[in-house]
Amino acid sequence: MSGRGLVVHVGDLEAMEQAMTDAHEQILTQVSAVLDDVNAQLTGWSASTASRSAQMDYQRRLRDGVESLCQALDRVRAALAEVRADAHDTEVRNVALLG
Repeated sequence: MSGRGLVVHVGDLEAMEQAMTDAHEQILTQVSAVLDDVNAQLTGWSASTASRSAQMDYQRRLRDGVESLCQALDRVRAALAEVRADAHDTEVRNVALLG
């Protein structure tokens, strides 16, 4: 038998899952608030100007990037949930073997 092993603390995985959920929500909330503030300040800036068009394009790319980031956080959270469930199942099987 090898000396390798893996110790998984379910509570730590749950905390990491919650951190991913919280980060996702905070990022969306903060970026939306900032962009709403920017848009409120730019109400008089005509969308027909090249500079406003560039600003709107940048804002679209920023929103797309934030969406990609949030999707990545969701994938990490889902992977953590899967690892947590697998760790729990393994622990239950090991306890059953010892019992």
